[in-house]
Amino acid sequence: MLISSGDDGSNRARKSGGLDSQQVNDAASGRPQAGDGRGERTGRADLRNILVVQAAISCLGATIVAFASGWLDGLSLLYGAALMSANGLWLYRGIEQAVSQPSGSGQRSLYRSAVLRFVFLLLALALAFAAGLYLPWVAAGMLAAQAVVYVYGLAGVWRARSGA
Repeated sequence: MLISSGDDGSNRARKSGGLDSQQVNDAASGRPQAGDGRGERTGRADLRNILVVQAAISCLGATIVAFASGWLDGLSLLYGAALMSANGLWLYRGIEQAVSQPSGSGQRSLYRSAVLRFVFLLLALALAFAAGLYLPWVAAGMLAAQAVVYVYGLAGVWRARSGA
């Protein structure tokens, strides 16, 4: 199909049957797309779903590790997963606040939030070390919680590409 020189990338993507980068980003972040009939609560529903899946996988993993290796290792895994869930929730709230502000102050708000989350994570890891938790299991819990977020986002991209 011929594309006129006045077409932007989104028209080209629509005509070719593909998705432009904004549609992929919207699908991955859970933001409603134009004309898809989803309401503004989609982001919160996605967040709730992610947190529930993170909690379920974390509890299952911590139980398995606790039986296989000891309760302290299971607690370490659960602590790491809880850290990443709290970090993700804090990120979500920071994004909500940044979107409601003018563009310049919104960006500053995101950077400030990123620095605070980083400091929080360092302090929480120091606390885990001081409490005697096994840091490799804490890291495994953090990795498992982030894997849930990654897979959920990837599933959103697949749904957007399939048109579901």
